[in-house]
Amino acid sequence: MAYTITGRDGTVIATISDGTTDTTSTTLSLPGKNTTNYGLNINQNFVNLLTNFSGGTNPENALPGQVWFDNLTNRLKYYDTGGNWRISPNLVVSETTPAGSQSSGDFWYDTNSSTLKVYSGSTYASVGIGASGAGSITAKTIDDTSGTAHSIMEFLVGGKTMFIMSADSVFTPSSTATQDDATLYTANFPTIKAGMNLRQDTTMNPRYHGIASSAEYA
Repeated sequence: MAYTITGRDGTVIATISDGTTDTTSTTLSLPGKNTTNYGLNINQNFVNLLTNFSGGTNPENALPGQVWFDNLTNRLKYYDTGGNWRISPNLVVSETTPAGSQSSGDFWYDTNSSTLKVYSGSTYASVGIGASGAGSITAKTIDDTSGTAHSIMEFLVGGKTMFIMSADSVFTPSSTATQDDATLYTANFPTIKAGMNLRQDTTMNPRYHGIASSAEYA
């Protein structure tokens, strides 16, 4: 008597005659009743499921909801109802920049600065308030030279950290603390004070621009 295999919604996926093995209805090999060497097919199915069909090409005869590990890009993908293999978010949690193969759209949670970053295809950039290719505003914490954490708002424009907002008393950033533009804070912000701190850069020489009737220490 043939086996009728259905999905969870009752849709018939395969009808397997006695003594045969269905290899076209799904990515698995589904043995029918009294099939010779059926144990080999079952064991192979278990291995494929265990590894999420790991390989460099997508599995044939996939079903919606199926998961595939693309070992060429180290990405976990799933098959949607439209027949597309969609990429699952790839997140690394580490205090150092992830090593190895990276793909555009990969996430990295930098535990050193408590900041979420996304890979553009060439570098990681912080995901902040109003983040875009032009820049971002990031709420984060950085350590001072004694290891004490300080909350700041960092403003990145055109690939450079232009200014920092802080509510803490003056402090000196740790010698290893890194700005969102991948340079050390000590290079452009040797000390950070309560209020707005402009980037110290002799090449750019950033200044406040506008019209004022008075200014302290003008």
